[in-house]
Amino acid sequence: MVKWRYIYLGEVDFAERSGLDILELLVATDELLLDELFDLTQDHLIYEQIDWVQHNLVLVFNTIFKLTNCKKLLDHYVELLFAAPDLFITSETLEDFLSLDKDIIYELIKRLSLN
Repeated sequence: MVKWRYIYLGEVDFAERSGLDILELLVATDELLLDELFDLTQDHLIYEQIDWVQHNLVLVFNTIFKLTNCKKLLDHYVELLFAAPDLFITSETLEDFLSLDKDIIYELIKRLSLN
């Protein structure tokens, strides 16, 4: 039986990264099963990248909806969307919002009906 040991020490500086970089890191950490970094990346998008996410909500929804482990981030932004829909559905973003994947729109409608 072969035993593997992994030692990884490293730092990720979120401060110097764009919102898109952070979102791409989220996808990579999900694919590589780096759970701790995945959780930290979700938290960073929730608490530190608020403006960027609000301006790129369709991109964020289309990305995180495909990630099965991204429930925390998805739930956070769905709740925010229901609490303050005017933040996301303005004349500037309405066309983008309507271009969401149909599965995401169905999920939003389903969650809205449960509330």
